[in-house]
Amino acid sequence: AASVLGTQIPYRLWADVSMLPPLVLANISDELIAQGWLKSTSTGFEFEHELIRASIYDAMDASRQRDLHERAALAYGTLDPDNLRARAFHLDRAERAADAAAIYCLAGEQDISRFAYREAQTAFQRALTLSDKNMSVERIELQLALGGVAVTLGEGKSQIGELNEALAGARTLKQKRLELSALILLGRILIQTDQYTEAEINLQTALRLAQREKDHLR
Repeated sequence: AASVLGTQIPYRLWADVSMLPPLVLANISDELIAQGWLKSTSTGFEFEHELIRASIYDAMDASRQRDLHERAALAYGTLDPDNLRARAFHLDRAERAADAAAIYCLAGEQDISRFAYREAQTAFQRALTLSDKNMSVERIELQLALGGVAVTLGEGKSQIGELNEALAGARTLKQKRLELSALILLGRILIQTDQYTEAEINLQTALRLAQREKDHLR
């Protein structure tokens, strides 16, 4: 259970994941410290060395790993709900793809709120990888979120394919709001890459759509 949580082992999380009574866990932790496996910290414990943790983790069968990662995700949801990235990671390792994608998306939004755009990019990319490949509003929103972060980082060119797919999907699903977002993002990327004629076409189309939809702000 400790090896699933990582090198740092917060006591309350360890107790929830191990599902052991506090007194039993306290006796076990004392023994593990005495034998040089763990050492105490201000918040719980940590492994004496990452190789110890990795060896224990790798010795477990896959089903046991998934079970403990699922418990860890539940524990983070209860005890440390703001730590979305840790929760998403454990759901990912538990092979709960849809749930992990949803939490990675929330983690990306949390990252943007604190201007951590590179971390947001990583979170959105993993969410997109885990999400259902069939076109849906949720998938398009993820593609747009990833595109927006890429534009902010000056890396929009890498997302042109995803955004063209998002644009086609928005039109197929008749989602005008998403279509408008895709057109604007593509226009911005084309400007960044000095493709001004193509950018103007996209932005003029976006402008006409915004006028029809009475979206005055955009």
